This record gives sequence, structure tokens and C-alpha cells, in this order.
Amino acid sequence: MHAPDSPTPCAFSLGPDQGSVAPNTFPTRNGIRGTNRLSIRDIAHGALRGVDERKRERIWVALEEPGHRLDVDGELLSRSIGQLVERAVESGSPEILLRAHVESNGTLFAVVSRVSSGRRLHESSEDAASSLTRPIECVALLGGELTVQHTEAGHLRASILIPHGGRAGARS
Repeated sequence: MHAPDSPTPCAFSLGPDQGSVAPNTFPTRNGIRGTNRLSIRDIAHGALRGVDERKRERIWVALEEPGHRLDVDGELLSRSIGQLVERAVESGSPEILLRAHVESNGTLFAVVSRVSSGRRLHESSEDAASSLTRPIECVALLGGELTVQHTEAGHLRASILIPHGGRAGARS
């Protein structure tokens, strides 16, 4: 496993020469809508495309093995990660980390944010649980798992684990 790229502000630009996929142009593969072979970098880029540019300066991105590829519904995975990032942005966290790395059992995407002192996710807003319903359902369609935990340091960590060889995603 490679050392992680140094966290960088998400105001980065990934052009075609770096293997990125332009917004809303995730390719299809083998005639299966949404199933494609994308790098961790492509998926992270897609997750951040919906975040307002002024708010992106609060987001840091750390990618280990950014070229690692997954056969996955890239649009669905990116949208799910993006919803977690947007939730962290809406919470007012001063800094948010989007981290992706490969583990022995799959690829892990984590969104880490600071939670206001003494508050928990279920106390942050009345509809916090319902705001996670869509990402949970989408990640399940991908054969993955979404977990949310509070750390001792006062951070909220929402993680999406996509298993190696997991389901490829939505089929039409």
C-alpha cells in the first residue's frame, strides 16, 4: 500500500490528463447502466462536484492509492459520498476530511468532521436519521456498508466500505 497523498484542499482540478471523469459523464460498461471501472480519485472528484465552490475550501482530500480502480456504479457511489460530505458541510464543521484507502476487505471512503461540543448526530437535527436513509440504501445496492461513529476526539466519522468483488451496482 502506498503512503497517502498529503491532504490537500479540495479546490483541486482533475483534468482528463489525470484520468478523471468530467461531471455527469460516468461511462457505462458492458451495457450495464452506471457500472464502470473508476479510480478512487474519480469517485472522490464526483462526490465533491455538487458542493458549492465557496464551501470546498473547508474540505480536505486524502487519497491512498488514488489510481486503485473499482467496478462500481460510480454515479451512485459518488452521490452517496457526496451526501455525507454535504451533511458535514451543513453541520458547520470548520474542516472536513474525505479520505479513501484500500483495506484488506474492500475500499473505504470516510468523511470525518468535527461535531459541535457535546452534540451527537441524533441531536444535530430532528431529521438526521432520515438524512442518512438515502445514502444507506444506495450503499446497500452497491453491496457495501455505511457506518457512523463518534470518536473520542469529538469527530464524526461516516464510512462507506465497498467490498472487493462486491456487486457492481444498479442494473437496467
